[in-house]
Amino acid sequence: MKKVSGIIVDIENRRQFPGTVCFEKGKIVDILHTVYNDSVIRPATTISDNLPYILPGFIDAHIQLEMSQVSPSEYARGALSQGVIGAAVDCDATSAILGLKGLHALIDNAKKAPFYFGFAAPSTIHHGIYELSDIKKLISMPEVTHLGKIDDFPSVILHEARTEQILALAQAEGKPADGYAPSLSASHLDEYCKSSISTDHGCTSYEDALAKLRHHLSITIPTRIPETYRALLPLFDDRTNADKLMLSSGIIFAANIPNGYLNKSVAKAIENGADIYSVLRAACINSATHYHLSSGLLKVGDNADFIVVNSIHSFDVLQTYIKGKCVYDNSDADEDELGKPADISLVESTKAPLKALNRFDAQKITAEDIAVRVPANSHAFDEKTQHILVNIIEAQNDETCTAKKTESLAIKDGAVISDVSKDCIKAVLVSRYAHFAPVTAFVHGFKMEKGAIAISVSHDKHNIIAVGTTDADITLAVNTLIDLKGGEVYVVDGKIAGQIQFDFAGLLSTKRFEEYKAEYDKIAQITRTDMQIKIKRPIRLMTHLAETDIPTIKLSPRGLFNVATQELIPVVVG
Repeated sequence: MKKVSGIIVDIENRRQFPGTVCFEKGKIVDILHTVYNDSVIRPATTISDNLPYILPGFIDAHIQLEMSQVSPSEYARGALSQGVIGAAVDCDATSAILGLKGLHALIDNAKKAPFYFGFAAPSTIHHGIYELSDIKKLISMPEVTHLGKIDDFPSVILHEARTEQILALAQAEGKPADGYAPSLSASHLDEYCKSSISTDHGCTSYEDALAKLRHHLSITIPTRIPETYRALLPLFDDRTNADKLMLSSGIIFAANIPNGYLNKSVAKAIENGADIYSVLRAACINSATHYHLSSGLLKVGDNADFIVVNSIHSFDVLQTYIKGKCVYDNSDADEDELGKPADISLVESTKAPLKALNRFDAQKITAEDIAVRVPANSHAFDEKTQHILVNIIEAQNDETCTAKKTESLAIKDGAVISDVSKDCIKAVLVSRYAHFAPVTAFVHGFKMEKGAIAISVSHDKHNIIAVGTTDADITLAVNTLIDLKGGEVYVVDGKIAGQIQFDFAGLLSTKRFEEYKAEYDKIAQITRTDMQIKIKRPIRLMTHLAETDIPTIKLSPRGLFNVATQELIPVVVG
């Protein structure tokens, strides 16, 4: 029998006590209270010993797995170092590109990791690639715990036949369905909740979340969007909400995980006055229960899954146990080292890497292909200043929505050019499937001084998106990305400054975590120094520039598109 001692955090009974977790054959067989010389069991608050704390592992209620940029097993290695032992994962991007074959590859790879994955059956149909029949096959698999979020909330309110069919497949298997319905009115919310959807991933305000809780929806609280996270923290004040709140990262790049994951989000919530037990319930218990994961909850008879942390203030992880096996151990670190990024190499690794699969048939471009020529007799052209009025995509860091603005940009050799001083640079969409010519527009909000970036992860068709200050750098970035058949490419002054290859569907790297992270750290430095980008997450911003399901102005295969009016708009005004 193995034993681990410390201060036990009993989340459900809202208490802490010094004790010992006893386990064998992967199961907890006893949890003992520590009895001192006076034969009195004293509460944890009276213990002067510098004991670690023992609690259930964290569960991420929703991640977009492809945005981690690594395979499931390599994502798990990073997550375990921060005490995250499971996650409900969405792989809609893979379904759009590789269909069922790609999803099976991810699920098979995930089985090799000591981690509790709950896969979603993507709910979006991609004709010819991923069909209704594929959803039916997936939702019946034991590894698939739920139906992926339905982004098209109007179809739920209108009870459209196809959406009803998809929801019925999950109901037939007794599995929950995720939803996304930001800021619905009361009447629309009443109609929406007649469906079998049980969660909402679209709350951005306290009032919106409260209304949905009253309609018995579970709420995922996005920890990686600081403004929204702070706005939703008051939900923890009401204990009647306790079993309906779940913490989710949504999007987290694997290379950033060693800097802190859900553990730091929990610490931040408690620091801001949120009730510790309500927060820990949202981080450790509710997601496991809602998605029927088999992870242990620190009870006798459960799987011996738990984490050991240095304190309930910083939640630096010392050890992570899965089924009684210590899969991560940083307990020998000096006290001064706690809180620093953990050594990922200590996490147990799978010996079955994800195999490369892809669908990539893009055609290379020239600088002329992305030139924005001035229309003949344009009323917006000022001949005196050689400037012209242009419709611009207004983007903001960490925001998926965009707005439309107009800006006067200079003409050179008969074409509109970027203006770094106005933070207006080119944005280009290139088909990875060779179906259409490149689409070029201008975007404001990247605060990029020089160079270009091209990526192959862009919702929801995952065509190539590039932004840059010069046509030459954009062209080189795009063409290099095509040679790689997916990934990220960074160009500065006509030279390749850095790149990462995503050889699985153009979405994920199949490399070991350490190799991927070294490449990621290099390009992160390039964006700050060589390119002088002043926003924190330019890649995240780029991934949504072509997402035409979300307002307002986006790049589409046909041109610059106004989502609100469902119309194409010209790049050059007039």
